[in-house]
Amino acid sequence: MGTTFNGYLKETSKAWAGRGSARAKLLILATGTALGLAFPAFTRAAAVTLSGNLNSTINADTMGLGVQWDPYDYQPSASDWNTIIQRLNYMDPSFIRDMNDSGSSTDTRILAWAQQHNSKVILGTWTPSPLNGTSSPSTISITSWASSTAQYVAGLNHQYGNVIHYYNFINEPQHIPIATWSNMANALQTAFANAGLGNSVQVIGPDTYGDPGSGTASSSTWPLLQAVAQNQAAGSTAPGMIDIHWYPGSNSEVTNGNIQPALVKEKQMVTSADPAAANNPFVVSEAGLNQGVNQYDQQPAVTTFNYGVMMADYAVQVFNAGWNGISAWDIDDAMHVDNGQPATNPPGPNTLKVWGFWNSQGAAMRNPSAFDIRPWFYTWSLMSRLFPSGTAIAGSSVPTNLRNFRMLTGTRIVNGKSVISIELVNDGSSAENILIKIPTVTTPVNLTQYSYFQNYMPVDANGFAVPSEVFNQVNLSNGLQINMPADGVMFLTDAPVPEPGSLSLLLLAGSAIMARRLRYRSMAGQL
Repeated sequence: MGTTFNGYLKETSKAWAGRGSARAKLLILATGTALGLAFPAFTRAAAVTLSGNLNSTINADTMGLGVQWDPYDYQPSASDWNTIIQRLNYMDPSFIRDMNDSGSSTDTRILAWAQQHNSKVILGTWTPSPLNGTSSPSTISITSWASSTAQYVAGLNHQYGNVIHYYNFINEPQHIPIATWSNMANALQTAFANAGLGNSVQVIGPDTYGDPGSGTASSSTWPLLQAVAQNQAAGSTAPGMIDIHWYPGSNSEVTNGNIQPALVKEKQMVTSADPAAANNPFVVSEAGLNQGVNQYDQQPAVTTFNYGVMMADYAVQVFNAGWNGISAWDIDDAMHVDNGQPATNPPGPNTLKVWGFWNSQGAAMRNPSAFDIRPWFYTWSLMSRLFPSGTAIAGSSVPTNLRNFRMLTGTRIVNGKSVISIELVNDGSSAENILIKIPTVTTPVNLTQYSYFQNYMPVDANGFAVPSEVFNQVNLSNGLQINMPADGVMFLTDAPVPEPGSLSLLLLAGSAIMARRLRYRSMAGQL
């Protein structure tokens, strides 16, 4: 077994803090001796070409990646809260989904963070008051609820700079009649207008839970998606965002590439029923992997390296399907007590839902390392930073024989200049010799690379990703040849990279030497 993610960070920090010259420390990192890093031997087979087509736009304006950030069932300490904020500052999610136990309560610190970071908020409630004890509420109760909810949201937006863009009035509503959902959605959108919000805050839906599978009417998400389309076709402005929850029941749905075609079919169904719906964002507003989840709604796989690979693969397929965004469930185990479990102090082993990037109750549960960053933070944070809101997703071509290989190509404007980011995911069991080409990029570019592999994921002292290599003057129209190891993720970008700190510089220098073992080279002979 190689070094784990947290082991890698601890060993790296130890190398930095220990005695000896900086040269000796750099040598340890560069050779990988202290960390046990290893890569597969170079594959000498002919390179397989993967290409990005900047003239073919799948989605011109994405929402980027989001995270589920709810009020906590177990409040973090002041120190832990500061650590959480530091981590979210680095991740910089483009949007937040913030759900509450009632329609008139939230942790306003979340809204304050969103305002500071220009992150859109999807605010909502698990179950609205008109549905307490009934699935068919009266018109009077719906109207009263809609009015009070709209006033509450208007007040928050006035205080926090209009950060709330969407309202999710019910979570996973398959248990209520479609007519009830439509009536409530329309009443709430009308109330937002009456509260002076116009269409600046829009209802989202249907927020259904299920496995779209092959994208057919047998899918549990299908009936309410049809209702959404019919609702809009009838002239309603609600919903302003089309959203679903999808936790693939089998990891093979991700690794075999089944996510993308299913989502393409679902979007086509909605837009066929109502062509105007094509102007709305389509978002997977809760995303995770369901294989291996136990009876306490705990996903042990979130602590594993491979979860980071598969969630990256999942997100790539969402964007390549023409959907606008995807939100990870969730940031912190401590936010949610499992349904039916008592909220003991401290939490017991089955108290919390385990889905997060960390568990801020780790110390209270006599497992302080549970608050360490888990591996999948690495890929989710990099995707969030490199494919933010406003990114245009271009077409990517991957040969059909590379069934477990994915490519995402995105462009955006940074400081008045168009920049490009490329993500490669190899979910297969063997390394692949590939040639990356972007025929229309004829001017040489400098590419920064980030690497996520079992024994190689360069990080700084905080556990945040740092570059593993920099390639200067790459002619992407000719191509960049790369031997991509199995079971991992790689990012390439010419976007500006923040100046790393001293430890990051040490890692970057050592990483550059280590990366040569992958034997990258430019087909143009410029590297």
